[in-house]
Amino acid sequence: MVEATGNAPAATFAPTILALCCNWCGYAGIDHAGIAKEQYPASVRIVKVNCIGRVRPELVLEAFGRGADGVLVIGCHLGDCHFVNGNATAVTRLSKMPALLETIGIPNAGGSMLIDQEMRLFAGPALGTQVIVSDYGDHESVANFPYQTLFAQACALELPEAGNGMTYTPILRTSPTSWAEKDLKRLLEQQEAEPNADDIRGPVTIGAAFTGFPALNTEAAPAVDAAGIVICDSDFVSNRMIGQVGNADLALNLVAWLSGETDRIAIGPKKRGMSQLLLSQEQMVNIFYGTVLIFPELLLLTGLFVWWQRRQQK
Repeated sequence: MVEATGNAPAATFAPTILALCCNWCGYAGIDHAGIAKEQYPASVRIVKVNCIGRVRPELVLEAFGRGADGVLVIGCHLGDCHFVNGNATAVTRLSKMPALLETIGIPNAGGSMLIDQEMRLFAGPALGTQVIVSDYGDHESVANFPYQTLFAQACALELPEAGNGMTYTPILRTSPTSWAEKDLKRLLEQQEAEPNADDIRGPVTIGAAFTGFPALNTEAAPAVDAAGIVICDSDFVSNRMIGQVGNADLALNLVAWLSGETDRIAIGPKKRGMSQLLLSQEQMVNIFYGTVLIFPELLLLTGLFVWWQRRQQK
């Protein structure tokens, strides 16, 4: 889960976002962005760490204490760590952050995995853990966003009711055919999943923006305007996923909104459209029989007929 918090966007304020980037993946991705001439706000401060396994929850809290308005932790995809299990160690350590952040009003996420239908050639619909999002709502950071985005192994975001000085706005919602599977043991060990009463039926929220600041102490100083974004997928901007559909444009828009540079929220250059042909199961079966069985046999019979005709003319 990538989490970021920051002060509410304003024309005269650019919150400082601290990005702790793995030397082997996150920082390499920033180099690639520079080569591609992509821009990010100057208020984003990049810190290169040899491995995010060295990042502990207290370091994140210390960053906030030293004036950071938001913290990003970006590392390798699970299973691809340069130090074998450094990213897994970071996941274990930083898994304490959601419970800590929930005490100050940031919504809870985790304990589930999104499942949706995928269309496969000659196989029809099948279940998969890659979900496509095209429902973004009316929030300023995603308003009129035209592209679909792809998320792999994302989890559901359960938003609390508005209150305690906080308001939440969903910005990423999956399709109605999806659901959040909570029986992760069965899903990961037996590769089986089916919706039941304990699961969250689609459309499922996997990303939200929040504004306000929790009233932890009624006698404290006046509330501070604040804002943040929570995305329940840690690798939608990794090297493997950032080139998919609109993932890169979405990430840049969200960072621009968090940094208060709303003039950078825009629709990127027009991309070459993908031609899609959606076939039913019956149509794919007909194509299979036609191309694999019927057409080759007709070609063979035609060849035999021509051979026989020439043989008769001799």
